Amino acid sequence: MASTYCLNPTVTLELTNSPSSEKRRYLLSTNGRQYYVDAAVGDIVAGLQSNQDPDDIFGSVTRQFRITREAFDELLNVKLPAMGVLQSPHPAGMRASPADPESITFLFHLMPRALAGRLAGGAAALFSRPAAAVTLLAALAILAVALTTGKLSLLALESMIAAPASFTAAQYGQLYLILFAAAVIHELGHLSAAKRFNCEIDRINVGAYLIFPVFYVNMSNTWKLSARQRIVVNLGGMYFQFIYTIALLLFAQYSASPLVMYAFYTSLYIILVNLNPFLKFDGYWVYGDYFDIINLRQQHLKLLGQFMHSAPGKWIAIYRAAWQANAGLAAYVVGATLFLTYFACMLAQFLLQFLVDFPGKWDELTGAMRQSNDIWGNVDAFTHLAYQCFLLFAFAMIARRTLSFLVSAWRYGHDGARQQ
Repeated sequence: MASTYCLNPTVTLELTNSPSSEKRRYLLSTNGRQYYVDAAVGDIVAGLQSNQDPDDIFGSVTRQFRITREAFDELLNVKLPAMGVLQSPHPAGMRASPADPESITFLFHLMPRALAGRLAGGAAALFSRPAAAVTLLAALAILAVALTTGKLSLLALESMIAAPASFTAAQYGQLYLILFAAAVIHELGHLSAAKRFNCEIDRINVGAYLIFPVFYVNMSNTWKLSARQRIVVNLGGMYFQFIYTIALLLFAQYSASPLVMYAFYTSLYIILVNLNPFLKFDGYWVYGDYFDIINLRQQHLKLLGQFMHSAPGKWIAIYRAAWQANAGLAAYVVGATLFLTYFACMLAQFLLQFLVDFPGKWDELTGAMRQSNDIWGNVDAFTHLAYQCFLLFAFAMIARRTLSFLVSAWRYGHDGARQQ
C-alpha cells in the first residue's frame, strides 16, 4: 500500500449528530456529491485531512472499530478513490468492490434546477402539518367513499395493470402522457419536501432502472437532514402522486373514461410498488432511515454472502448475531429473500407462459399488419407487437440483474470469509 495519498481539495466532512453518540454519522462531500458515512470512514477521512500517516490512522480505527488491514487497504485504494475522495491510483492487483446491481443509467436532464426550485418552493407549503393532515384526510375520504359505494375495487388492481388489448396506439399515447405527469409530480413531491427543510434543489432527470424508464432527482443533499426529515422527503413523492391519483379517480368517475380509470389503477399500483423496501425505490430509503442502516443494499449483500459461505448449521448463530446488531437489517434479509424467491417463481411461471403464447401472438399480429390497409390498424398491431418484444427483453434483463445481485453477494461473502 502506498504511504502517501492525495486528498481531493473539494472534500469536506461534516458531523451530522452528537460527537458523543455511539453511532456517529458524517456527511462527506466531494466533487458536488454527498455521501452519508459511518464513524469509521469519517475518522479515516478526518485523519487524511490532518495529514496523518496511514499506518497511524489504521492503528486508531482498528482499535475502535476492529477493521482488518485488508478492509482498510480496500477503503484507501478502491472505495475512497472511486468516490472521488482520494486522487491516488488504484494499486495493481486490487479489484473493485462488487458494484451495486441496481443503478440508474442513461440519465439526461428533463427540468432545469431553476424551474424545479420555483415549482418546489410554491408547493412546499403542503408539507406543513395542518396542510398535510387536511390533504391526506380528504384524499383518503374520497378513496373510502369510492370503495364503500362499489365504484372501486382494489381487488381489481392487479388485473387492471395488465396492458389492455383494446387500447389503440393513440390511447396508449394519452395513457403515457397521464403517467408522465404522475412521474413529474412524484419528483416534485421529493423536491418540495426538501425545499421545506431548506435543502438545495437539483434538476429532474430521466434515466433507466433495469430497463424501465424512471424519473430521478439527486437527493444526496438531504443526508445533512435528520432521519425523520429524510423519511418525509422520501415519502414526499408518493404523497404528491397520491393527490394526483385521487384527482384521476374523480375525473374518471365524472367522465366515465375507462382509460382514465386504468391510469388511476396504474398510478395507485406504482405508489404501492414504491413502498416496497425490497426494490430500490422510495420504500427502500425509508426503511434504511427508519432503522438507521447505512447502505442497506450493501449490508444486505454482506449478510446474505455470510449465509452463502457458511454451513447451514451456522445460519442460526449468524442470524442471531445480526438480529442483536440491528433487528431491522436481520428482518430485511429474511423479507427480501422471501420476496425475491416469490418474484423469481412468478417470473419463471410468467416467462414460461409467455414463451408458449408468443409464437401464436407473433403470427397473429404480423398477419394483421400484412392484411390491414388502414395505417392506424397497422400502428395498433405494431404497438402490441412491440409491447410483447419489450416484455421478452425485460425478462432477460431482470434475469441478468438477479444473477449480478447473487454474484455480488457471493463476492462479499467470500471477502468476508477471507478476512476472518
